[in-house]
Amino acid sequence: MSLLRRCTKPKIPQIFARRSMSVRPREDQETPKEARKKVTIQSLQTQRRNKIPITMLTAYDYPTGLACSSNQNLDITLVGDSLAQVCLGHNSTTELTLTEMIHHARAVSRGTTHPLLVADMPFGTYHVSPFSATENAIRLIQEGRVEAVKLEGGSEMLNVVRQLTSIGIPVMAHVGLMPQRHIAMSGYKVQGRNAEDARRVLNDALALEDAGAFSIVIEAVPKELGSYITQRLSIPTIGIGAGPGTSGQVLVWDDAMGTWPGHKAKFVRRFADLQTPRDHGISGYTSAVRGGLFPADTESYTMDKEEWERLRRGDAHPIYPEIATPQEERAMVVETLVNGLSRMDKDSKAVSVETAEKKLKTFTKTLDDHGENIVVSLIDHFCLTIFSVQVQLGLLQAVKDFKDRIIPVFKKAEEQSREIETLKSQLETCQAELAISVSSIGLAEKKRDQASSALHQTTIERDTAIELADKAAQKTVQLRLDLTRAQQQGADLEESKSLYKKQLLEHQEVERKQNEKIRSLRQRLANAQQEIETERTARKLEVDLDSGTLSTQRPSKRRATSPPRPSDLKNLISSTITNTKPAFFEGMPPPRFETDWNLRKPDGKKQKLSVSDSSKQSFPIKLERGRPVGSVQIGTRTRIRA
Repeated sequence: MSLLRRCTKPKIPQIFARRSMSVRPREDQETPKEARKKVTIQSLQTQRRNKIPITMLTAYDYPTGLACSSNQNLDITLVGDSLAQVCLGHNSTTELTLTEMIHHARAVSRGTTHPLLVADMPFGTYHVSPFSATENAIRLIQEGRVEAVKLEGGSEMLNVVRQLTSIGIPVMAHVGLMPQRHIAMSGYKVQGRNAEDARRVLNDALALEDAGAFSIVIEAVPKELGSYITQRLSIPTIGIGAGPGTSGQVLVWDDAMGTWPGHKAKFVRRFADLQTPRDHGISGYTSAVRGGLFPADTESYTMDKEEWERLRRGDAHPIYPEIATPQEERAMVVETLVNGLSRMDKDSKAVSVETAEKKLKTFTKTLDDHGENIVVSLIDHFCLTIFSVQVQLGLLQAVKDFKDRIIPVFKKAEEQSREIETLKSQLETCQAELAISVSSIGLAEKKRDQASSALHQTTIERDTAIELADKAAQKTVQLRLDLTRAQQQGADLEESKSLYKKQLLEHQEVERKQNEKIRSLRQRLANAQQEIETERTARKLEVDLDSGTLSTQRPSKRRATSPPRPSDLKNLISSTITNTKPAFFEGMPPPRFETDWNLRKPDGKKQKLSVSDSSKQSFPIKLERGRPVGSVQIGTRTRIRA
């Protein structure tokens, strides 16, 4: 039979409690009931026809997917490849893998209810061939539990779009700025600023619609182009930096909620500022833990006092078991007391010292009352009398050690106890002051929240003001351009005015000269008419004289023509006045031309004509026997008989 049996701790009844954790699973393990019907491709087309803007927001995990589904006005949830940057810390979207996208899409699908769930196809999963694109899209549908896929590209992706839509996988296209190609595009730049690029984006959108895409995302293009593409297409367009003329809008979650610390694009508006309260919450938590304010008593669990005392007595020190009666476990008690007391020193815990003192007093009292029985019992067990002597010597040494080493420890413990009481009173005072401070902190936090709300409102107003300022600046630039064009037009008008004025003066000068010529012609015509009348009278007299002296002569068979009528002269004057060019008499030399045509001599006397003279003179009037016969044209259209 073994002398020492293994020391066992007293059995403590197990206290069964409900398992608790800071984040518990949902009771029903199901998503919330749907309050809105599921969004479909047909319902999106209906919204487009009814001019109801379509809303789309990105999500990357179960909480954000659940948050998107909490609003009934959200139509589409997009698991965007931007999670590579905002969630995984990559530098660009090209580093995202299909496995990572499936992992996040599956998490978002657990929290999605009514919105249409669309996922981006990562870079390289649809570029090799239509066959590989189909395999990867099927994985997104089956493993990621999404309802449609989105891919970037223009006319070069038509075969992929046709292949996917032919087997029933809805495709959302993406034109304009394509982040997966930011290296080839030399950065994240606005597309379609000139006519050629705009025509290319428009042709890509039309081709993708013809290939079967149910919707197209248009990113970072001028607002005029975004509106024009929307008008040309018969499917919904989702704009991100494409102006207000598209069928709907999309934003990245971290941009809209204000948690992205990086670059803020021009088209981004922060509809919330979650970064400030997040940072404040982390700061408050660390301060509370470091300051001993968390957790408080109200945030801790308690144990029954009797059970706590049982645990404290039974597990005070591993080398001091409970002693039920003096007759039980005597040998074990001796062994443990000797070994335990020899191992104690000034640094031993007070609870161990207290337990040792109690056990030693109990055992000493047992020796005083039943010393002989213990010795006899030990002799019976070990058959050695020297063992009882060794035990007695060990106990005496233990008592001496207790007096020399343990008693001072107890005195020190008493002093520490008094100090603890003092500290407790000070702690109560500090707790009272802390309560006052907490109330003050509550007021300060309330003021801080109010200030944060005011700051948020100010931020919104500032963004609005900046947007209005940008619009005003653009309008100012446009007005300046209009003013420059108007000034140029005014200068052109002034130049035209000067030219017209110069031409007017020239025309006036020409008119003046023409008037002078007309007056000169009128004067000459009057003189000619007077000379004709005088000449007619003279010729009549000569004819009369000749008829009297030459009555036997045979008269000329040619009938003398009648003199010009007044109406013919009036027509001659009118035709001369209306003609802009100087009109000279046909058959007459121009003015200031020296000729012998004039019927007057240079001295002003009349010149007598005869038949012999007619051969020497070059007159337009034909003379017969000294008499003018025939007709002559004296104006532009007037002919007179002579």
